Amino acid sequence: MWTAMLRQALYALVFVYADDILLLAPSVLALQSLLHVCEQELLQLDMAVNVRKSSRTRIGPRFSVKCCCVTTLNGAALAWTDTVRYLGVYIMAAHRFCCSLHNAKLSFY
Repeated sequence: MWTAMLRQALYALVFVYADDILLLAPSVLALQSLLHVCEQELLQLDMAVNVRKSSRTRIGPRFSVKCCCVTTLNGAALAWTDTVRYLGVYIMAAHRFCCSLHNAKLSFY
């Protein structure tokens, strides 16, 4: 089971800064696998994913197509959103990767 999960998550990226984690995966299935692998590691550290602060979005040609739920190990589903905030930058669901710095500029002035 772990081998299959790791193989699917092989082409994924994980960005970590302090207690913020950003998971990037080429497919929803790979994201699900990567989330479970990360959760297993967090459990060993006596930590957990906060589902209320977690969300997911899609980037690419199929960004507007709804698909299956991504769930945690305990069955809680992550919410679909049009934007994901990571370190003050809003990553937007779009055909190509794009960020919104609007809120960062508002808080600067």
